Amino acid sequence: MRSSPALFSFFLRSDSRDINPPRKVKKKAEISLLFILTVFLSFNFPHTLQAAPSEVTRYQLPNGMRVIYLRQNAVDAFGLFAFIPLGLTQDEKDKTQWSHLLEHLILTSTGQIRDFRKVNGETGADYLRLDFMGSMKEADEGLKLMASWLSKTMFTEEALKLETLRANSEVGPSANRLFAHKWATAAWNQVVRHGAKSVSIKEPLQKATLKEIHSYRDRHLSHPQDIVIVCTSKDDPKAFKEKLQKALKSIPPSKKKTPNAKLQKPKTGKTEVEWDLPVSHFLKSFKAPPVDHPDFLAFLIAQQIGSTMGRFYTNFKQHTGMVFTQLEINPPQGRYLSISGTLKPGTKVADVNKECDKLISLMTQSLSPLQFHQIRQSVIQRLEKPYAIQDALRFKSATNTEMMIAGNRAIQWGIIEFRYGEHREKILKGLKKLTAAQVSKTLKKHLDPKKGHTLILKPKG
Repeated sequence: MRSSPALFSFFLRSDSRDINPPRKVKKKAEISLLFILTVFLSFNFPHTLQAAPSEVTRYQLPNGMRVIYLRQNAVDAFGLFAFIPLGLTQDEKDKTQWSHLLEHLILTSTGQIRDFRKVNGETGADYLRLDFMGSMKEADEGLKLMASWLSKTMFTEEALKLETLRANSEVGPSANRLFAHKWATAAWNQVVRHGAKSVSIKEPLQKATLKEIHSYRDRHLSHPQDIVIVCTSKDDPKAFKEKLQKALKSIPPSKKKTPNAKLQKPKTGKTEVEWDLPVSHFLKSFKAPPVDHPDFLAFLIAQQIGSTMGRFYTNFKQHTGMVFTQLEINPPQGRYLSISGTLKPGTKVADVNKECDKLISLMTQSLSPLQFHQIRQSVIQRLEKPYAIQDALRFKSATNTEMMIAGNRAIQWGIIEFRYGEHREKILKGLKKLTAAQVSKTLKKHLDPKKGHTLILKPKG
């Protein structure tokens, strides 16, 4: 479903020796890239959006759901969001996009959506999210809808047919804009996790039966202890807690535990498969350490470096659309760092792979003290606190309302809480002690070309 606009995803996409240029990278290009990186971080990350004063309340409901409450008094807005650990990299074998279909069916189970600014959702690589965004007067409506969405509401044959068409209708337009990254993570899941020799993004939805979808929902959405509820409003935290507990009291705790995934040896080398999209896509992935492992800190830095340089890496952009360096591929077996881009027509895969290798080489070098400090601080800043809503309101416009800004702020912070949760404080402490030399050493070990996997997706026929 159309995701809520994310104005600030740009800022969140996220020693002490001078960088030694990789032998295979031309020195002139290296210097210009590092100059851009330094200037970009200096003028954007540390100063554009300041962290807000502490205003986050955390607790757990009797049924096990974890709640993150962001109180703000600047905007007449009530936002309620549920993060569920069922994304495109967690779908079962031959069930590509079933998580996406569930999102559609759950949201429309309470009636057809008349205002996508109020009711919406998103299925990402590692979560399914359900959104309600309204004024404070509409808070009771939001609580009622969320309670219904998280209950085992029965779907209908008519809804299944309609939402299958709607979910699949989102695939083509994004691919045609050279923005097939989301669908590439779904393909990665089927190829790398499940061993598929070719991938269909659309067909699995068309084959789904109502009985199968109900069973799929019950297998994956019946674990309240794995769900994170995020809210933003003007309410007193105690008053809101009482309202939320009352609204969700009918959802019982689960006696079942989320099954542990069978560990698999990370796939390496190169795999080329066909899929049912009209574009080719490149996705290189490296297995990351567990979130609570000290080496994971270096991957957060790598993600920041890769994301920043990817935006200005002109050689990359000659061959692809947007290039993303992310840590959002998170199947049950563990998280992966990925570099992903949709190829422009006529592009040779070898050219893209060459630019990707250059980017990885840059990520593994030891940055200068200034560069490393700025990158590390930008990572710390986004993990430490939500950014101040007063700063974000400077970007208000007719198409980016105060309510949307408040909602996006809650979503962005919710993603951090969902992904890092109880490990966030430990990660912050580790980042503050981290050095550039440690990052370089760690990334050289983990981002060894022999440990990576390259997935090439090409149109069928």
